[in-house]
Amino acid sequence: MLGGCHRSGDPTTPSLVASRRSGSAPPADSDEGQFLLDAVFGGAESVVHMLLTSPRSAPRADCRRGDALIWAARSGHSHLVKLLLEWPEHSPRADCRDGSALIEVRRRGQARGLS
Repeated sequence: MLGGCHRSGDPTTPSLVASRRSGSAPPADSDEGQFLLDAVFGGAESVVHMLLTSPRSAPRADCRRGDALIWAARSGHSHLVKLLLEWPEHSPRADCRDGSALIEVRRRGQARGLS
């Protein structure tokens, strides 16, 4: 799956992205947004953007009660934290899950890039 490729650094990721564009891959929001979570975990901004702008079955930026935001913060991807918080539709709350993402951002010292 897409997520496994991002985690392991598998070079087949571009072909999976291409298959997503051609329509032969599973819906972008399958498994409650797992593709989005995996792309966020891997720091793949272009894949995150592609999934969120998918014309069919786009995952919600706040899927799984804000997990994508929390994973972005935990992984040190402040650019994705900002992208998710500013997403025009269904953006996650900055204080979702009792402030878990905010705690991670603060712990990692990433707050400056988010203002």
